[in-house]
Amino acid sequence: MGVAQHKLSYYLSRLVDIGLLEREVPVTERSSEKSKRGLYRIKDYFLDFWFKYIYPYRSYVEIGQTSFVIDVIKKTFKEKHVSFVYEDICREKVTRMSLKGELPVLASRVGKWWDGEDEIDIVGVDSEDRVVLLGECKYTNSQVDVDLYYKLVERSKKLNVVERPLYVFFSLNGFTKEFIRKSREENNVLLFECDDGDINGGDNVRFVSIRDIRNNPAVLWKDSEAVITVNGKPKAVVMRIDGDPKEILDFIEKMRVQIAVEKLRMFSLEKGLNNLSDDEIEKIVREEKRKYSSE
Repeated sequence: MGVAQHKLSYYLSRLVDIGLLEREVPVTERSSEKSKRGLYRIKDYFLDFWFKYIYPYRSYVEIGQTSFVIDVIKKTFKEKHVSFVYEDICREKVTRMSLKGELPVLASRVGKWWDGEDEIDIVGVDSEDRVVLLGECKYTNSQVDVDLYYKLVERSKKLNVVERPLYVFFSLNGFTKEFIRKSREENNVLLFECDDGDINGGDNVRFVSIRDIRNNPAVLWKDSEAVITVNGKPKAVVMRIDGDPKEILDFIEKMRVQIAVEKLRMFSLEKGLNNLSDDEIEKIVREEKRKYSSE
């Protein structure tokens, strides 16, 4: 990266402060700040996608080889991007259900767990730091088999688990007959089949018209993000911020410039302008200046 190791912590903490990164630790850790098992990840899904698929292949995009990049995205999009988003959504669903009393256990916090060998997608801990809930999420094209249950039971032996915890499993394409039979035999095994509609349904962008804001300004704060429209057209974005507002605005401005540059590159490739000589470019600039001055 070209950054001295002793300086990394400063830059990472700044990125966390402005909401670009987040530091995750296993949910079983009592002191997240002191934990040595913390991992950093990009907080925003759009930025995460950009750094996974656009940034590494910019050279291909710049020369017009977008088909190669699209093929890469198609081959790995589910396992490298969507599956992680799916896990986050499943954990949020478990958290909501627990707080609403829709589960037989109450978890004071829900997250993920890992060590050097194993990982568990969903772990719920009670107020006494006991694991009361464990789960797995599978965003695959096939049905999930009962073997996943037995593997989770085996991995759970590494944790401080109550005598009879709740096991929850999420699957995009359902479960095998054996797994369904197992869930019926055991009253502490719950199966959830969540499709793309469940994923998109709770995270749609909320649009608020300027007229609605005039009538009731409180509508702006109903959610953490909203798009303000004027005459049906999006004009501004309202979002909750964590950290220094100026740093966040500076970052957004840089992203706007970067997106604009990418659009210009794509436009130049489509129109063949990337092959123009310096003299031809200068001629176009002079003509545009003449048009502007005559208006």
